[in-house]
Amino acid sequence: MRCAASIAPRKQSPDLSLVVHGRFHAFSMARELARQGMQIEVITNYPASVARRWLPDSVKVVSLVSHGLLSRVSQRSGLAQRLPGLDKALHQFFGRWASRMVSRSQPRLVHCFSGVALELMRQAGHSARPPKIILARGSAHIAEQRDLLIQESIRLGRPVDHPSDWMVERELAEYGSSDRIVVLSEFARNSFLQRGVHAEKLAMIPLGVDPHHFGSTEIQRRERISRLSAGRRLRVLCTGSFCARKGARDFVDVARRLSHQMDFVWVGGVSQDAAYLAREAGAAVELMPKVSEFALQAHYQNADLYFLPTIEDGFAATLSQALICGMPVLGTTHSAAPELLRAGGGWVVEPRDQAGMVACLQRAAADPASLVPLVRLNLEQGGRRTWREVGADFIALYRRVLTS
Repeated sequence: MRCAASIAPRKQSPDLSLVVHGRFHAFSMARELARQGMQIEVITNYPASVARRWLPDSVKVVSLVSHGLLSRVSQRSGLAQRLPGLDKALHQFFGRWASRMVSRSQPRLVHCFSGVALELMRQAGHSARPPKIILARGSAHIAEQRDLLIQESIRLGRPVDHPSDWMVERELAEYGSSDRIVVLSEFARNSFLQRGVHAEKLAMIPLGVDPHHFGSTEIQRRERISRLSAGRRLRVLCTGSFCARKGARDFVDVARRLSHQMDFVWVGGVSQDAAYLAREAGAAVELMPKVSEFALQAHYQNADLYFLPTIEDGFAATLSQALICGMPVLGTTHSAAPELLRAGGGWVVEPRDQAGMVACLQRAAADPASLVPLVRLNLEQGGRRTWREVGADFIALYRRVLTS
């Protein structure tokens, strides 16, 4: 299969090759690193023309479009579930191609997302001047993630998407071969420590949020405070994939108990493992289709409280997006919610603690005006970690790795 590059190869090697099979937070990260003076090459399966929505022209984009198309078709058609070997083949296909691209550009540093790093790690082992390889893990340790989702499958009595045995084996090999592993939250970091990974190998770098895309105007801030002060019926929002991993079971159960007091809305596509929950929700949850990241801000502004009952999230960027809009947040300990809400601005409960979730929401529904101080706190400081800070943290990490 052919790959397309958006720009002709430079004669000079990049400072960093950023390898990602999709987008995740990699594009925001690359944009900020470029702003801070690094020469960046992004190796991805996104079409270069689409990647340019996030990336400046100074960032070189090398794109394996065919892989991106095959991945999307296999997921949307259900082929990935019916043919387990297909997902494995797609990861290996992208990994081999990315390894060749890195060999051509010869960077000193490679920052690769987990799941597609093994081939370039093996290639580096045969190189006379191997690059340092930093692994990005957006979730908890893969064995912890698998166990949590298997537990959720047992609780629901239905299949739940979880990492396969071959993917677990593959990522464990990547953890062992990397120079550093970047995680995004204390929950994720602790999952690695509990699985025997040494603290010295881990770097925790929480994500940032773009105030230009997700911040609110003065008019929007006054409107939010005004409707809460008036005691209007609350609108409770969640965004992202409606799936078992994100706590769809708990969201639906809580909504069915409290729909007489407040409105529940979920914006995002419905996954196969939660389709039956979408049907069970009935009128208790308004399920809205997936929208682009750039359209999410309007949904945040029209809601009063953000509720993410996630079972497992390495960070959950939507929490930061909601906070910077001023929304009080109800999250779980299996995400970055404990750190993001350390100064207040919402509530943190354990995953699956429906009684705790209901208690928090009932208090809010009984006195919407009590949320106004939380809104003001979040408008002042909620989710305020900027991508500039994230970029500086990554550059400091790169320097440490290169000199270690």
